[in-house]
Amino acid sequence: MKETSAYPKSCYRPDIDGLRALALVAVIINHFNKDLLPGGYLGVDIFFVISGFVITSSLAGRPSKNFGDFLLGFYSRRIKRLAPALVLFVVSNSVLICMFNPSPSVSLETGIKSLFGLSNLYLLQHSTDYFAASTELNVFTHTWSLGVEEQFYFLFPFLVWFTGFSRLTTKGVRNLFWVTAALSIASLIAFAHLYQTNQPAAYFLMPTRFWELGTGCLLFLGLKYANRFLHGLQSIPPLVVTAAVIVVFFIPLKFAVQATIAIVVLTAVLITCLRAGTAGYELFTHQRVVYIGLISYSLYLWHWGVLSLSRWTIGIHWWSVPFQIALMLLLAVASYRYVETPLRRADKSRWQSIGYGMGASALAAAVLTGISGGLYENLFSDKQNFLSRDYNVIFSERVLWNQADCLTSRESTKKIEREIFDKCNITKEVGSEKLKNQLFWYGDSYAEQLSPVVSLISKERFLPANLFVASGCPSSQVASYSLETEKGYCAKVFKQYISYFLENSKAGDLLVLSNAFHYWNPGESLIDPSGGYKFQDGTTSFNHYLREISELSDKLRSKGRKLSLVSDIPVISRNPNVCVYWFAKLNNNCNSEFISSNNAYRRSISKTITNHSRFKDRAAFLDIYTPIYSLLASDPNKYIEYYRDEEHLTRKGAIYLKKDILAFLRENQLLK
Repeated sequence: MKETSAYPKSCYRPDIDGLRALALVAVIINHFNKDLLPGGYLGVDIFFVISGFVITSSLAGRPSKNFGDFLLGFYSRRIKRLAPALVLFVVSNSVLICMFNPSPSVSLETGIKSLFGLSNLYLLQHSTDYFAASTELNVFTHTWSLGVEEQFYFLFPFLVWFTGFSRLTTKGVRNLFWVTAALSIASLIAFAHLYQTNQPAAYFLMPTRFWELGTGCLLFLGLKYANRFLHGLQSIPPLVVTAAVIVVFFIPLKFAVQATIAIVVLTAVLITCLRAGTAGYELFTHQRVVYIGLISYSLYLWHWGVLSLSRWTIGIHWWSVPFQIALMLLLAVASYRYVETPLRRADKSRWQSIGYGMGASALAAAVLTGISGGLYENLFSDKQNFLSRDYNVIFSERVLWNQADCLTSRESTKKIEREIFDKCNITKEVGSEKLKNQLFWYGDSYAEQLSPVVSLISKERFLPANLFVASGCPSSQVASYSLETEKGYCAKVFKQYISYFLENSKAGDLLVLSNAFHYWNPGESLIDPSGGYKFQDGTTSFNHYLREISELSDKLRSKGRKLSLVSDIPVISRNPNVCVYWFAKLNNNCNSEFISSNNAYRRSISKTITNHSRFKDRAAFLDIYTPIYSLLASDPNKYIEYYRDEEHLTRKGAIYLKKDILAFLRENQLLK
């Protein structure tokens, strides 16, 4: 290959800033309303490709005395670029969120982690679904992408130096190309595979995002050499590629893997074919478009803060959108002009830049830690309702269950052993009336929400009970793997608990599985004429789950044990943590129908399970959907007391189900 001068070693390209503007506009539209631009979140993937391209460009031919000098220069530039605006955003929004969120600990902890490039790992640890409605209320959710980039920045300088690229060795470019290509291929395979089994991990982890940043790096290296392939790409009209990018923005979320790959490829092609003299180049280098790209970092930070705080207060209406956009731009311009640019250009030594950046981040983290320690209560703007909701409703009943030892998650480092399960016995003594049967309760957060009523029944009725929760492990995660395999954390813990149940139960004992069902992909099903969902036998993971559960039920029945599944509860459209307060009176979500539109799908899931030939007459089914739905139908405002978020019950809500669960236990001969 022959090096060409068409692309200098390091050169500012205004069209790249124009492309940043396109990506950011797509992200903002998606964050305003996902239905308007379903694939707008892919703008972040465009940012990743651009980052890989620009970082490699900035390191090309940059002289360094030695490796230490190289690292010092690289990290000082990165800190000056990222830290000032981030610290300002995190501190100011932490104070603001405390005024409107009665329990801001998750937001504050995410903010603290974001200061050190770790918020993506924190969100993953909490099994966060980026596309869930609840993430919109965390004012720092969007900083996960900064975490991915900052973790990439820790790795990439070592690749650049030790391959010889930054030392201008003879084979430096070639070495970096092949190393990056190999790592990118491995990363892409991991992303595609993990997205099917653990979507949060595939979404938030840097190793599964490396291929996108790596694509930008490979593109820059490729553009340093003339070859027929790139020459052919450069002849493509940029507007054609831009149109293809916009089309991908409309691809539904269920095709996320395919859409992500497509947007990365199209971004690389667009960067390649953008050239002076074309209509596309004129568009992307328009003065105002370029300026949006220049302020894109500050605008990316502040746009989510404005939207998240709006969702806590007035909501998002047609009339509010112009004001919210104006506020985003005003804050971004001020941040870019008075914070980001001056501090990036400040004449400081490398050590001073790193010291000031790390010091400011540490000080900001200390402030947030102090606020999260209890000071946030003094900042909250509706103290009367804050006390009423937090102490009289959510904590209406004490949980007798050992939550500290008996709740784990997919990202937990806790080693699950028999001794852990032994700690999960709620009632050890059966009292004066000896009962021969025992209750075992297992599930995800849907099991945890029922712990108050399970523990209360266990205590009052002297019913020996054992309850264990693997949070973030819905039925779809358990059934992603055969029960005979050891793949997947959720399946491993489930298999361990099944073994524990078989070893510690006796004839007549009941195992209740309370895992969320609504995570099954509706795209795997067909809608029947009656409006329900008809699943295709033998072709879906849902049927795989039914087969596994039926086989498990048969196995337990052969040993005299019983198996039961618990239904989902209705999803509500109103967030009780927002709508109860005075500042949310204008919030459109607080005035919408209280029952969410996806409840028809949830009810169809339950109906399919109870009527399916593989499950019918094999195991009992506890319906808690109907009593909660009836409660809300009689008095919609009950959601404020009975729901802790859109899809989980408060302790009072759990206790409301007491009579239904008692009747269920009597039917299964665990109680008289």
